[in-house]
Amino acid sequence: MAVEGGRAVGYVGMQILGGGGYITNIAVLPEYRGMGFGSALLEKLEMNKVDFITLEVRESNASAISLCEKFNYMKIGTRPNFYSNPDEDAVIMAKVLYFFKKGMITMLEYRYDTQLLIEGEDLDEDEINDYFTENFKGDCLLAVGDEELIKIHYHTNEPWKVLEYCPSLGEIFSVIIEDMDRQARGLQG
Repeated sequence: MAVEGGRAVGYVGMQILGGGGYITNIAVLPEYRGMGFGSALLEKLEMNKVDFITLEVRESNASAISLCEKFNYMKIGTRPNFYSNPDEDAVIMAKVLYFFKKGMITMLEYRYDTQLLIEGEDLDEDEINDYFTENFKGDCLLAVGDEELIKIHYHTNEPWKVLEYCPSLGEIFSVIIEDMDRQARGLQG
């Protein structure tokens, strides 16, 4: 939480799962924007022991996108019609922290950041987590959601195996496969 003169002026929420952080919300009161409170909140989040952080930002929110880019978050995709009131696409942004924490780029054990959404019936996060752990080689597994929609985020060298398995659970969409080695070198993933 950001506090000024005893008043809460901003806050941030983040879920930490499988080595990664997912920013659920970040907000600063309008009259306190542009005063460094958003930057302070992001800096505080990055002190958590996570390998990466992701978030969605309204496509029209240029100041939030600019703030994230200032902190080296990269645009890695979009989520069509993610927001409502008004309907709008989300820009997915991510930052791989462990490169920056070590002060140098290291050899990646798992090169491909594989993300997708699964829409189905009776989906079970625990069963999906167990299947990934038992059948795939990778790290930073994030499988969260509810019985009808699950978000998968997984680092692996074999993203095609994830893409072969997930359709057996339901319809897959918003598939993103990023080459983290290229990203670490400042290239498009």
